Amino acid sequence: MKIIKLTMSAFMAYKDLTVIDFENMHDHGLYLISGPTGSGKTTLFDAITFALYGEASGSHRQASYFRSDFASAKDETYVELAFELHQHLYTVKRSPTYYREGYKTPKNAQAYFDDGNQVIEGVKEVNVKIKELLGVDVRQFKQIVMIAQGEFTKLIYASSEERERVLRHVFHSESLVTFENLLKEKVKSHKDAFLLSSQNLASRFALLQMDENFMHSHLEFHPSYIEEAQNENQKINEQLKLETKYYKQAQKEYEQFSSQYYQKEQRNQQLLELQEVSQQYHQLQSQKDKMTLLKHDLEQIAQIKNHQTIIEYYKQSESNYQQTFNQKQEVQQKLSSLQEELTQREKEYQKLDQYKQKKINYF
Repeated sequence: MKIIKLTMSAFMAYKDLTVIDFENMHDHGLYLISGPTGSGKTTLFDAITFALYGEASGSHRQASYFRSDFASAKDETYVELAFELHQHLYTVKRSPTYYREGYKTPKNAQAYFDDGNQVIEGVKEVNVKIKELLGVDVRQFKQIVMIAQGEFTKLIYASSEERERVLRHVFHSESLVTFENLLKEKVKSHKDAFLLSSQNLASRFALLQMDENFMHSHLEFHPSYIEEAQNENQKINEQLKLETKYYKQAQKEYEQFSSQYYQKEQRNQQLLELQEVSQQYHQLQSQKDKMTLLKHDLEQIAQIKNHQTIIEYYKQSESNYQQTFNQKQEVQQKLSSLQEELTQREKEYQKLDQYKQKKINYF
């Protein structure tokens, strides 16, 4: 970040409007702010820190001290800072909360931020934007950029974790820490795998039945002992193959006996089912006469049901006939009425011809 211009109005030691143009000093690369005690050197740092974060550069000055004691009621207290970051110009303007002579209520704090494309207004909104833009909060800014008088020792005597966290955040070295942790995890993983493999080999080596002198001279396992134990291991493998052969033969015999047992068990189950079916058949035979009577009753019920259907059909036909007969009478009555009306209309029509003839004769 490169400061371009600082503007102060009724701010602490600067009662009048004061503008400091730092751009004229950039050619020298390094410049000194000097002056006697109380001339306002620290106020410049306070103004820069206040414009960015709304606080003083030191921890002994509060926001209530920002307004000049010599300012009149009409004077506005504010700080405006123009700075350049990544070849882009930004402007931030901020005013504290302060009381004015003749007013009962204080004037609330305000903040404005302009990046050339948009203007952000509001203390919280500007604070968030400044932290996002600079990458550090006000505490970290005071530790690494704007170290106030008497507070330089705070960073020196801070814990190693605190300094490491601040510097990592400033120089964006989080990716290197992540890579370092990843390497540590890989090393630990391979080390654990090596130890586990060594323990497994040691356990298997201990199971080998070897000569007592050999075991006594190899109390502690070493990978080179594997070659010396290969002969004994070969004997164990041959014995294992022989025992595996006997086991497969015994397993084959067991499977044969199991198959025979399963077949006999199935036959026994079929015999039990046959006995149960025979008992049910005899019970049904004993109930044959009863079932014959029930069948006869069912046939009679079916016949009654058929007759009942014919009766219902007759009743429905009779009802339909009666409705049709009634409709016929209604139609005949309407027809008779229409015929009478037609006769009456014909008479009136004949009279109309007579009236027409009289009208013609009259004229």
